[in-house]
Amino acid sequence: MSPDELWRAMARVEDYRSWWPWLRHFDGGGLAAGSTWVAVVQPPLPYRLRFELHLVSELTPTNAVLRAVSQFAAPVARFGHEWVLDTGLRQFRASAFP
Repeated sequence: MSPDELWRAMARVEDYRSWWPWLRHFDGGGLAAGSTWVAVVQPPLPYRLRFELHLVSELTPTNAVLRAVSQFAAPVARFGHEWVLDTGLRQFRASAFP
């Protein structure tokens, strides 16, 4: 796939939820400088992760219990994060470039 094909596919933000079923909520206007996207993802663990994407993002648990647990359960949190990234890339390739 060429860089142009990749960026054209990534610009189809309206398709994101169909590519990634674990993306429970997505509010993003498009790939534009200054845009803010709000998303909720559900890894195969009993929590959801809500975040906003800007040019720079910060992922922080908002639930106090999850914040405390994440300090002691870093391997589990890392698994959830890596699952979202790996699964997302695989599903993007399969859906955006069938």
